Amino acid sequence: MTEQPAVIEIQMLGGFSLRYNGERVTVGRNSAPRFMQLLQLIWVKGEEGISRDKLMDSLYEDNGLANQNNSFNNLIYQMRKQMRAAGLPDADYIVKKGGLFVQDPNAPVRVDVQEFRELLKQGDAEIEADRRYPYYRKAALLYAGTLLPGLTKSLWVISESIELKNLYTRCVRWLCEYCRRRDNFSELRSIAASAAVIYPDDDWQAVHMEALTGLGRYRDAYKVYTQASHHYTDDLQLPPSEKLTEAYRVLSEKMNHEAGNVQTLREEIRRDGEKYRLQLNDINGAYYCPYLSFLDVYRILCWNMERMGRPVMLMVCTLTDREGNVLQNEEKIKRVSDSMRKALHKSLRRGDAFTSYSNLQSLVLLAGAHQEDCHTIAMRIRRELREIAGQNTYFRYTASAAEELMKKIEIEHEIGKRAGSDEMDNVDGGITA
Repeated sequence: MTEQPAVIEIQMLGGFSLRYNGERVTVGRNSAPRFMQLLQLIWVKGEEGISRDKLMDSLYEDNGLANQNNSFNNLIYQMRKQMRAAGLPDADYIVKKGGLFVQDPNAPVRVDVQEFRELLKQGDAEIEADRRYPYYRKAALLYAGTLLPGLTKSLWVISESIELKNLYTRCVRWLCEYCRRRDNFSELRSIAASAAVIYPDDDWQAVHMEALTGLGRYRDAYKVYTQASHHYTDDLQLPPSEKLTEAYRVLSEKMNHEAGNVQTLREEIRRDGEKYRLQLNDINGAYYCPYLSFLDVYRILCWNMERMGRPVMLMVCTLTDREGNVLQNEEKIKRVSDSMRKALHKSLRRGDAFTSYSNLQSLVLLAGAHQEDCHTIAMRIRRELREIAGQNTYFRYTASAAEELMKKIEIEHEIGKRAGSDEMDNVDGGITA
């Protein structure tokens, strides 16, 4: 009986690797030689195949070649030579079939991209949801990340990656709906958590929160919210998305009916602040909280202060350059925004509260302060900020009665505008500090 050759296992989703006989294999000296990209293209296309012209256009893109025949033949020669040198089977790896180039059937390979597509195809062929589910679930588990993340500048990788992401998104949405209809929050949590890691900008955290809330794990749901909220404000420089906001609202409503969890949530809020090294137990420190929590603080504080006949001021601080223009340098924005949080915590009173609306802007609630007090407070913030971040650090601020200014900010948050827009900055004018 003829012994079957070992299968070469190829991973291209979430990274690239070759395994043969259980061992990882490195081919060539460079991390992404062109002959390996040739193979990757063939493996991505699978049985579909690809023409030589499209192969050459994808591999060389805008770089014209005087003699494409010689270049292509040389790539094939180098590829086969390097594969043999790496201890892989002596095979062609690429053969021509019907005018197209396909993978060599005499060199058995198992490619995650091909398996992913095949699982979706098999799932699509099933009409009943319960029969479709296992195929889709296997496909979602197989999808470890974006296609060939080390080659994200190559046009062919970008094109294929977009197509694969669309397939994955369709798959995960179907799986989530399947789990919702069956109240299978445990499985929903697992699916959404994985999707959120792979695509953190696509609001899968909101589904993760939904699942955790359904499981009664409110503390964990709040933790997911705070991490996602900081990702929006710190990395994307945006307020939390509408879906994330809605998931937080649902969580809050659940918490209102679970009095036994209030203390747990309060401790989670405190730990969240400590991630920014803000000592919230410092008697001289202001209270930092995520944006949506800040809205709750605002409403409670305004209600209490109104009963006592005392004012509440809202200050919007926007990082700028020396001329008062909104800061543009991404590296400096990140550095100075961290310093601004520390400066606000140290320069404000314990009874005050603040949040990050984005990396560029902070919102501050000043209990018992009047309009004329705001300039003094801003100068205090400026001194503290410059001690931390250096003298060439600037911000401008707007201050007004909290209820008046907060209405405008909430409207901008609802319509998803980017923080730092001129419309927001021009409320009652702005003063540079």
